Amino acid sequence: MLSRRLSIPRQGAANRNLEFTCSCWSTDTHSFAWSWGESGLSLEDVLILTHLSLHGGNIVDLAKLPREDRDDIETLRALHKQAQNGPIFTVQGVRKAAAANAKKTSLGSWLRYFFKDLQPARTVAPGSARDFVAGPQYKQQLYMVGFFSYFLSYYVLPDYPIDGLSQAVFPLAVLLARGQPVTLAPLFLGSPYLQLDLVQVDYARSLGRCDHLSMAHSTFLLAYFFEHFRTVAPVPLVFPASGVRSRAEQWHGTSSEAS
Repeated sequence: MLSRRLSIPRQGAANRNLEFTCSCWSTDTHSFAWSWGESGLSLEDVLILTHLSLHGGNIVDLAKLPREDRDDIETLRALHKQAQNGPIFTVQGVRKAAAANAKKTSLGSWLRYFFKDLQPARTVAPGSARDFVAGPQYKQQLYMVGFFSYFLSYYVLPDYPIDGLSQAVFPLAVLLARGQPVTLAPLFLGSPYLQLDLVQVDYARSLGRCDHLSMAHSTFLLAYFFEHFRTVAPVPLVFPASGVRSRAEQWHGTSSEAS
């Protein structure tokens, strides 16, 4: 699965390769138009590279959800606003009951509200344990729903602003939290299609560099690029074959100057 532990450096040739790949995207065919032909992102690529689920529910009709689930979704929408001003540590390591002048619900503020905010490491005395502020929803009824909301917003269906938490994922998060399988692979595949379309719109409008891709999408695209174009790929990591590890992990921390 794509996660913070999976990092493909976006520097040098990797950045150029990524920008070139994005520039070759066709909004008409939803594929990459190369000089020799075309290729596209497929559901098979998503399954192999990310191990996201292909089984489960794929359509969420709010009217068909149980009353309890709909109530949870409404509660999450209310908490979305409240999470802007949750407890926080300042950069100086001072505990505050609420963040100041928050304008949006960022992924960070959501985590602080549903989990913990750790004291900045640089403000901790040597040998001392890091203090933390527990969020108001930490280990409460919607604790796991909050986790899945973060997971879906960051890794599967990132929206704008890139560092913001999307309310659109709340129904899916509720289903996952109560153990119902959800078809995430097709949802993830549709997301880079949309993002690449938007990149092309910005290319046409600005005639310059565009940085709209999220971490999840840029990591996925680089892994896709390395899988299909081995002449420019770095040397992959080697680990025993396993049904647990995704193919994308072999590119973790690797870099190449080929382009």
